[in-house]
Amino acid sequence: MGSLAPRGTRKVDSDHLAAHGPESVTRAWQQFHETVPDAQVIVEDMVVEGNTAAVRTSVRGVPGQQQPTMLEIFRVRDGRIAELWALPSLRRDS
Repeated sequence: MGSLAPRGTRKVDSDHLAAHGPESVTRAWQQFHETVPDAQVIVEDMVVEGNTAAVRTSVRGVPGQQQPTMLEIFRVRDGRIAELWALPSLRRDS
């Protein structure tokens, strides 16, 4: 994993998690941090309503590129993430 995912919305739902297990998400983050060990994910904004949370994060410490950002929307069911919608690599102009 040499770079961040290409732009585009990705959806991870309970079917994906059932097929691949929540460990697949953990493995992806572990691979990212092995590739970019100095990366820090900073929560910039979080809005929660009912069983849904929207989180905007920035990723610092990624060499050679503008600071990536992500927008993720989580839907929780029975205390667990049932769906995760992610839009990575949003640009933020300072």
